[in-house]
Amino acid sequence: MCNFGGGGAESIHYDKEKKQYVVITDGSAGTTMYGDFSDITAPVNKYNQNDFNMYNISGNVKEMVQEKGISRGGGWRSPGYDVRIASVDTYEKSADDLGFRIFMEIIETETK
Repeated sequence: MCNFGGGGAESIHYDKEKKQYVVITDGSAGTTMYGDFSDITAPVNKYNQNDFNMYNISGNVKEMVQEKGISRGGGWRSPGYDVRIASVDTYEKSADDLGFRIFMEIIETETK
C-alpha cells in the first residue's frame, strides 16, 4: 500500500510523449496498492512497512537517482501504475512530490 494519485486503478499510466493517460493491460500492474486521494505527502508510518522495515518505498515522493533528471517510484500525484520502482520519470526542477532517500550502512566491529 502506498500514497499515490486518485487515478482509480493500479493499471493507469501517464504517457508523457502522448500527453495522455493509458490503461496497461499486460497484467503487470500491482493489486496491493491503493490511492487515498491525499493532496499532500503522507506521514512516514501511514502505511505498513515492507519486509525490510522500510516505509514509502513507492509512492509519496518520486525518488531521485544518481542520474541527473531521473526519478523512480512515483509520488502522491502519480497514477497507480507509475508508483512501481521500475517506473522511470524525468524532472527539471524541485517539486513537492520529488525527493531522495538517504541510506546508511552500519558496520559493527568487535571491541576487545
